[in-house]
Amino acid sequence: MKELTPEEPAKKTASAVFENDSGIQDHLGFGIEVFGAQGSRITLDVDTVHLNRQGNVHGGIISLLLDFAMGYGCSGSWSDDALTPAITLSMSTSFIAPVNSGRLVATGRVIGGGYKTVFAEAELKTENGTLIATSSGTMKRGVR
Repeated sequence: MKELTPEEPAKKTASAVFENDSGIQDHLGFGIEVFGAQGSRITLDVDTVHLNRQGNVHGGIISLLLDFAMGYGCSGSWSDDALTPAITLSMSTSFIAPVNSGRLVATGRVIGGGYKTVFAEAELKTENGTLIATSSGTMKRGVR
């Protein structure tokens, strides 16, 4: 599967864009784009509400963005409208570098599995490409 890059939206139209899809998305202010079977992109403009007491983006926020990227990547692989929910069964995250400002871009995609249970991975990078964290997970197809 082709990796999505931060420049990709200018080249490709998302098959689904979600705004205010959940309370947490509305509260934290991140964007969701789904590119069908190619995966998803979650974007967040870092603000002070996202920072921990050391002044870096909180690990929980990083994990959340990666989880959303994997989940919507799975949803997009099941249907172009991405309305079939993905339920996270397990998730492992590796934190690689701190970040405290700018735009973060998480991309997620399915890497294998079957009809009900799939395996996904995600990366979180800065807009200029610095790798912040990676994640892998096992996701279950929810009821639409």
